Amino acid sequence: MIRRSASSPHRSRPVSRQSSSFTRRRSEKKLMLIAGSVILLGLCMWGISGISRIESFAITSVEVYGTDTKVASDIRAAATEALQGSYFGLFARANRFIYSRHSIVRAIEETSSQIERAEVKVNNQHALVVTITEKNATAIVCGSLPNFEDNQLIIEEDARCNFVDRGGRIFEKAPLFVGTAHKRYYFPDMKEDVLDLPQPEFEQLQKLYDDVRAAGIPAQAILIKPEGEYELYVSYSSTNSSEDAISGTTIVYFNALGGMEVEKANFISFWSSMIQAARTKGESPSFDSIDLRYGSNVFYRLNN
Repeated sequence: MIRRSASSPHRSRPVSRQSSSFTRRRSEKKLMLIAGSVILLGLCMWGISGISRIESFAITSVEVYGTDTKVASDIRAAATEALQGSYFGLFARANRFIYSRHSIVRAIEETSSQIERAEVKVNNQHALVVTITEKNATAIVCGSLPNFEDNQLIIEEDARCNFVDRGGRIFEKAPLFVGTAHKRYYFPDMKEDVLDLPQPEFEQLQKLYDDVRAAGIPAQAILIKPEGEYELYVSYSSTNSSEDAISGTTIVYFNALGGMEVEKANFISFWSSMIQAARTKGESPSFDSIDLRYGSNVFYRLNN
């Protein structure tokens, strides 16, 4: 005899009564919603694209200030080129509200190595205004050896000299003769128009130059040699035993191994004390060479 079992403690899950047509309609609604969103987005993009091309929003000219006519012409052409076309084929690059300042500045800086900084903005006359700050020469670097005559450094015409900026980068050929107003370096191992010198080293040399001159020592030039060796050229004038006026150049040897700051301090102290001692005797000594490369010891040789 078959007996009916007691009610099961586990209830069965209700079976979904949704038909296949209901599921299909729901999928169709999702697709229509997605399609509608895409169309709406496209219409918005098209509308914004049209607005971006409105003439009243357009940059129509380029004005350049702070540089000469030739460089200004190149800058104007580069900026105009950077404003051509559109972003993604939709938005005008020349729109005053969405133009790429970074791209324009980069294009401008590539036109000339003389440019230190370029600033751009749009004025109320729909013009892109470019203001240029040009580099200032902080020194001259010559790819040659110095020339001496009768123990005196001769600053002469040299076609291998270049102006360098404060970072030690060459940016312009120097005229054949520029006088002695700028700091001067001789770097015979220099590659063509490239100062292959680390910026920290160049900045150290510049500071040494400035501090030596500030101490009243007439520094003329520095020779940059391999392996961190240098020669500083200092002019002097004195009188010999016959009281005839003589002049020449003292060669000061120093290097990076002993530390430029230490050697510079030793040199300034030595020079000041020697000059002061000579003046108390009514003398004006002239040094043939001074060597700072041996710690706190300063070796020197006087001219005969």
